[in-house]
Amino acid sequence: MREQLASLLADGGFDPAKDIVGITVNRWAHGYAYDRCPHALFERLYDDEERYPHMQARKPFGRISVANADSAANAMLESAVEQAYRAVNELAVPHT
Repeated sequence: MREQLASLLADGGFDPAKDIVGITVNRWAHGYAYDRCPHALFERLYDDEERYPHMQARKPFGRISVANADSAANAMLESAVEQAYRAVNELAVPHT
């Protein structure tokens, strides 16, 4: 991706090593998030327990933090924005 951006924008002075701080990949238009249903016959709700896949998947991995509607188990835009806020704040805290 950096090579492609460099080849496209180098004539304008773009330097990927200097100009790229982070790369974000969005898929909102094609995304689907599983939403837990409180009225389902056999599904009990456990508020943000670690056992849920979305809770496992959004744990930071080094300097990588996942933020999207999937990481909230909710298909709403508001959830994606809340997850972005969470992820940015996780990255702001020094990891050891």
